[in-house]
Amino acid sequence: MPRQRFSAVLRGYRGQAARDKFIQHLQGLGTQGDNIGTKGNRPPSIDLYIEPFALPLGTNTLVKVSALRPSWDLLKGGSEVSSRVKTVLSGSEVSIKLSRYSAARVVRRQTTGTTGTAKTSKLTGLKYLHYNTETASVPFGKKTGDLGAFAVFQEISTQNEGSSTNLKYTFIDENV
Repeated sequence: MPRQRFSAVLRGYRGQAARDKFIQHLQGLGTQGDNIGTKGNRPPSIDLYIEPFALPLGTNTLVKVSALRPSWDLLKGGSEVSSRVKTVLSGSEVSIKLSRYSAARVVRRQTTGTTGTAKTSKLTGLKYLHYNTETASVPFGKKTGDLGAFAVFQEISTQNEGSSTNLKYTFIDENV
């Protein structure tokens, strides 16, 4: 079962006032604040083509997936990523879109600063720590001889780590 972000508030663990304010938000009676929708449009996506780890496909058949253009531009430079993802199909290759499939992904998080900034939630009125984090993620597939998705992720994260202590890589396994 997925984690619910405000489950402690709904159970009343954070106080009745916070619970009432959050319920008003759910009912459409509360205000969300001034900065809703101020970050601009979502960046464009790019179509990518991969060979999945867990699904044996026919020869020259790839699965069509996507990533946000800024994420792809940030992570495509590593050979471990670019050798497992195609941006253009060759003449003999075909792509398919699988409705319930999600590719294995590498997620790159870079935090600026070591401590959070205290902010107040506009939904509940409670204080929380906000961390300035930039996130990018791209899908990746297998190539001949790969051991598995996690082993490939380890190669990708090792290749891209660098010297920053505020840079972390996370693995999301493919879902078939």
